[in-house]
Amino acid sequence: MKDYRKIIKCIIITTIIMLIFYLTGAISFENLSDPKNSDICWNIVTINSVFAGFMFTSLSMLISVITSETIKRLEKAYLMDEIYKNILCGIYCSLASIAFALITIFITPNMIEYTQMMNEGYLKQVGIIIEKHIIPFLMVYTMILSILCFLGSVLDVRFIIRNLRNKISKGNIPEESKSKILEKIK
Repeated sequence: MKDYRKIIKCIIITTIIMLIFYLTGAISFENLSDPKNSDICWNIVTINSVFAGFMFTSLSMLISVITSETIKRLEKAYLMDEIYKNILCGIYCSLASIAFALITIFITPNMIEYTQMMNEGYLKQVGIIIEKHIIPFLMVYTMILSILCFLGSVLDVRFIIRNLRNKISKGNIPEESKSKILEKIK
């Protein structure tokens, strides 16, 4: 459970943000599923592609310095596992948001036509709820979650770069970094 603290915090913050958006009416999920607004979904695809690309870059940077003594110490303290999980969670959330946006662009218009042809009934109501509320909600939710994971991964990479630079410039890890490492271990 300790390994997933950052991810759980991101999920809680995202849920609070989405509740605020929903209760204040700041986002109309019905508008997101409207075929006339497909440019918004394409923008979400673009944004998530950029975040996923940056997180892949962060991951490749970490992999390139894996032989460093500082990274080996962080690995022994299980800090690297937490950092990897945060980056991977952000990548997966970006990919999920892209998938929901593409579903909204390409499949939802067909669902709208199909549900309009259906007679009044339970299945029609379920189709309307899925196409107008659930898919757009998941698209925005996973996008916000990927943004929060991205911010967390930027802070993690900054922490690692700081430790690597301090190790190189001074030959050892400063007391401030040691205390931060010990604090994260606890």
